[in-house]
Amino acid sequence: MLHKTKFIILSFLILLIAKPAFASQFNFSGSVLNPNLSGYKTISLNQFKGKAVVVNFWATWCPPCRAEIPLLERFYQAYKSHNVVIIGVNVNVTEAGVKRFLDKYGVKYPVIHATPRIMRKFGPIAEIPQSFFFNRQGKLVFHWTGELPGMVLQDVVDKILGGK
Repeated sequence: MLHKTKFIILSFLILLIAKPAFASQFNFSGSVLNPNLSGYKTISLNQFKGKAVVVNFWATWCPPCRAEIPLLERFYQAYKSHNVVIIGVNVNVTEAGVKRFLDKYGVKYPVIHATPRIMRKFGPIAEIPQSFFFNRQGKLVFHWTGELPGMVLQDVVDKILGGK
């Protein structure tokens, strides 16, 4: 088990070094859905240069998505003062239930609705959840499909921050 864990971590580190040529295509913007979130009305990926950014695609009806929301919220609260931003991109068809969900679960990181334009920019989002990690220069450095383990979230963000 320890050998498998070391292999996974090494694989993540190798992927973090790669600089995808298409990363500059990932800018997007959207209106924030969180009903009680102060400080954000609209967001754009460009406004977070200098910060580590995690973009997480999810839906209220997706069990793995619902399972990782508390992890993302705890991580956001612990790391937002360390130049880390989490942006949720919700793929529900309508926004009304999403707003109630965010309020009920106290999600404080900004969440926007996935428009067709945003979906095209991130390539086919055939399954959720999916998380995209951007470095301080706004370049995509890592992509994870499936429920995000806390160890992966921690390790990738720490690598982006330079070993925080």
